[in-house]
Amino acid sequence: MFQNDAEGVYRCTQGDFFHRPAKTGEGTAFNGCFPDYKGEHYGYQSLTVNRGIAQAIPFILSMYIKEAFEQFRKMKSGLPGMIEDELRRVRIEELVKDQLYSGIDGKGNALRPTYTEDPYWRTVTKTDKAAKRRGEQYRDFKAKITPPQGSFLGFSPRNTNTPNLIIRGDFYDSIKSDVRNWGVKIYSEGFYASGDIERKYGKEIFGLTRIAKGYIVRNHLAPALYKYFKDYGL
Repeated sequence: MFQNDAEGVYRCTQGDFFHRPAKTGEGTAFNGCFPDYKGEHYGYQSLTVNRGIAQAIPFILSMYIKEAFEQFRKMKSGLPGMIEDELRRVRIEELVKDQLYSGIDGKGNALRPTYTEDPYWRTVTKTDKAAKRRGEQYRDFKAKITPPQGSFLGFSPRNTNTPNLIIRGDFYDSIKSDVRNWGVKIYSEGFYASGDIERKYGKEIFGLTRIAKGYIVRNHLAPALYKYFKDYGL
């Protein structure tokens, strides 16, 4: 029924599957045989082979864990730089300008004071009535040269009495951004009146709204992170 090819390995000679016999020359038959890599059928491999495999498992696992840990270390160390590089590809200044043209700051609040409530007009006129009239005139002037319109980010057209901080565009052109330490700094550079504008309308004019941040995440960071993790097999 079977023959001993080597120590502890018994060949199926009639389609039977054999365990190593408990006593020399005897075995227990089961249906079916396992083919070896040469196409022959063997019923049992010695305990010495199984023991060798068992002893190798911790070594194999340690090598896998070491490789995985090294991959994780590389992934973690490269993540900040990848995010900063992707943020530099975003035209952050244009997002800020889109907000300002819509008459809102980085908190999503309408820019204040309005044209008709601007205290500046009282400094160049003699009465409150005259100051209000000057404000209305300037409001109508701005509505003609920078009319309210739809926004790239989806903001509604601003009210005509809400400032948008643009006449020729000098202030808009001065808006810059600097990406570092996983963050973005937005500021004005080279425009003589930028300090006065910030004091009047608040530092939040250089902030990003939740809508703008969502745009950056959806269109830049999320695709970049997906590709980054995929490259590491995650």
